[in-house]
Amino acid sequence: MSASTAAQVALSPFTDEAADFVLQSSDGVAYHVWRAILGKGSSIFRYMLEDPQLPSRTAFNDHSTHNKRIVHVTEESKLLRAFLQCLYPGSRPDVDISDLVALYRAGEKYHAEAVKELVFD
Repeated sequence: MSASTAAQVALSPFTDEAADFVLQSSDGVAYHVWRAILGKGSSIFRYMLEDPQLPSRTAFNDHSTHNKRIVHVTEESKLLRAFLQCLYPGSRPDVDISDLVALYRAGEKYHAEAVKELVFD
């Protein structure tokens, strides 16, 4: 996706413009998320949120717009949505059995125990 192309907005519950952080999938879908939820569910994101310089030293590509930090991740929107649904209270991912391995790997990558546990649930 080119820098001049606007990101697509994810489906609910990741559309809240009041959210304080944006994760953008590799296929250009923007997920408006809350730092507190993201940091509680993933030690990698918690560390990244505490250290604003971390993305420039890792594979993350980030920038800020409108006082909201946007981090581009390598996961496609379908996988990122399922990952975030594992972290959000009251959400449960709707994934195909063929996607479980990729979801588990994302849980490992971001050190998100709840994601890994839900894969085996």
